Amino acid sequence: MGKHLYISILSLLLSYKYCMAQDPLFSNFFANRLSVNPAFAGDDGQGKLRISSQYRNIYRSVKGPLNATTFGSDYGVSNTNIGIGFLASNETQGDGLLNSNYLGGIMSIRKELGRSCYSTLGFQLSYFSQTIDWNQFIFSDQLDPVYGIAQSSGNQNSNRQFSSQKDMSIGGLIKWWDWKRVNTFGLTFNHGPSRTKVGFLSNYQIPVRISLHYGFFYKPNPKIPDNAKEIQIRVDKQDNAVISIFNFNWYLNDKISAGTGLRTCFYRGEIFKNTQNILFNVSFQPTENIKIISGYEASFGGINLLGGGNCFELGIIFIPHASFTSFRSISNSFQLKCKTKARLMPCPVFNKVKIIAPF
Repeated sequence: MGKHLYISILSLLLSYKYCMAQDPLFSNFFANRLSVNPAFAGDDGQGKLRISSQYRNIYRSVKGPLNATTFGSDYGVSNTNIGIGFLASNETQGDGLLNSNYLGGIMSIRKELGRSCYSTLGFQLSYFSQTIDWNQFIFSDQLDPVYGIAQSSGNQNSNRQFSSQKDMSIGGLIKWWDWKRVNTFGLTFNHGPSRTKVGFLSNYQIPVRISLHYGFFYKPNPKIPDNAKEIQIRVDKQDNAVISIFNFNWYLNDKISAGTGLRTCFYRGEIFKNTQNILFNVSFQPTENIKIISGYEASFGGINLLGGGNCFELGIIFIPHASFTSFRSISNSFQLKCKTKARLMPCPVFNKVKIIAPF
């Protein structure tokens, strides 16, 4: 009976606008930064390739958990201010009852605003699709008061098992830094220009999702990788829901960091409750090219489909053919002009190093 009730409730939600294909929001959102803002494409610099993947599992103790997976890659085109990339995601609900897939291409353009500041504008064109397995649903016209499920359903939508639409997102960010601090602020509009429509029982237009994010990285001593601190903040507004995520990370050394945070969801409506989750994060960098990020969320204030419930996350970042540590730097070198006469000593070279936030 519990299984049937669960399926019936999920069926009701799928037919109603509150199940509006909410975008999966990861608490460790910078583990795959393209899912936050398309302007991050190529942000590592010219000729740098980044590959990222994330997995999120929620409601593991309930039959039919919500699983979300993202995979993205971006590259800074050499000798240009252009970045390119792609982002793919999959979300599975109810052991395959509903599958949502997302594939997008990304391009960004960077504008230098000074020696220690630049802004970037990014665009993402995407293809969104959903599939539904009607055979796992139970409708009221199938139920008999004596025999239970005794007949087939008269559902007129059972032949509609696939839905797809085009989508578009636009975002911008600004980054500025000094010798000890790096600041990143960005704004993204998702589903805005295209107003993507989804649904199986009826078409429903996904509301515009506005996302604000801010990152702050502080390293007291640029020469020592220990004791660096990082703050990550994200706020998303979509329809009647506002989701906020706050993370604080402390770098024990150049390999390991640990942190905690808070995730809240405020909803104005009669269906979902407000929720609060406490976050625990640990990251480990086994090599110069790989970083692994894991997190756990413990709910202490309500459960809903938008953000409540205990949850596990895992993220991996890989930058091939690049040597970087948790505290990588960019060197700006210049050389004094020298005459062509023979010299006993080479011309001096001066380096100015600016600290760039990890990953």
